[in-house]
Amino acid sequence: MQRRLRCLETLERTRRALDEAEARLQQLQEERARCEWEARSGSEVLLGAKVALAERTSQTLQLIRSMSPREFERLDSKRRELEKQEAHARRMLEQEKTARLAELAQRVEAVSSPEKAKEEALRRIHEKYVREALEESIIDKSNIPGLDMSPKTRDLLAKAGLRTAADISRERLRAARKLSAAQVNILLEWRAQLAAKARWRIPADAGRFAGADWRTRLKEREAELTQEREAFEARLVALTSGFAQLREALRAEEDALTHKLWSESPELSGMVGRESMRLELELKLRNRRLDAVDAKLAEARRACASLRWSQEETVNELASLESLQFNRYLKRLFPDSQ
Repeated sequence: MQRRLRCLETLERTRRALDEAEARLQQLQEERARCEWEARSGSEVLLGAKVALAERTSQTLQLIRSMSPREFERLDSKRRELEKQEAHARRMLEQEKTARLAELAQRVEAVSSPEKAKEEALRRIHEKYVREALEESIIDKSNIPGLDMSPKTRDLLAKAGLRTAADISRERLRAARKLSAAQVNILLEWRAQLAAKARWRIPADAGRFAGADWRTRLKEREAELTQEREAFEARLVALTSGFAQLREALRAEEDALTHKLWSESPELSGMVGRESMRLELELKLRNRRLDAVDAKLAEARRACASLRWSQEETVNELASLESLQFNRYLKRLFPDSQ
């Protein structure tokens, strides 16, 4: 009985404390709403003032920049040049990528079936035969019809790196500027005749097993295409990152110059700086008041939660005691029921 009375007293005290805590919580919530409304109203005014201050700051910066036009024009010129360089680098990389991937795609297509693989393998075999035949034909030791192999001509060919028939091409002959047009045509004709003879000499069974490993070759070329594509993507990322760093360095240089001029013009920057500090401080004070109310609210919520838990615990204990007391009462009424 005494235990039950103590539980009832505890429950009553807990209920009173909970009522007080909930009333306190309600007051704090109302205070918080009021503070938030005041802060929002004041913040709108402050934010409007900050926008106006930002516009004034921008105007002040423009005025300061106009005091040193050559320095900022130099930075603007560097920025424009950097943009041109980046655009050019991107364009060249894209062109290289397009050409290279198209070439690799053609190589993949060339071995995409047994027939195409055999055709491509035969082409490579023929090219090898022709190349070897041309490499065996040394210009200095050959009798080229119509070409005067004087010491001067030999020297010109040697300086141009033209040692064998395989070295001869219209581009490389043009590089040897002192060769006449007639000499260029004679050398090109001689090379073409050697290549034609080499093709006639290719054995008929040279490509008997050509294209037998076309599946392996197809996988290799597909892997090569994928690797090249990934390599170009990596190069693009590196290019973008590199120019981003250059732009950031240029921006830092401009900021440093602006800060220097700003600090050297206190009659212009001082007022803006003081007003900015005042607005920031006022915003912080308003937020600090809200933070203080939020801290009190959190504490009040924890107190209410603790009291509700205590109340629930006491109610459960009281219910247990009443159940026990009721069982004893039943035993007294029905002693023979056991």
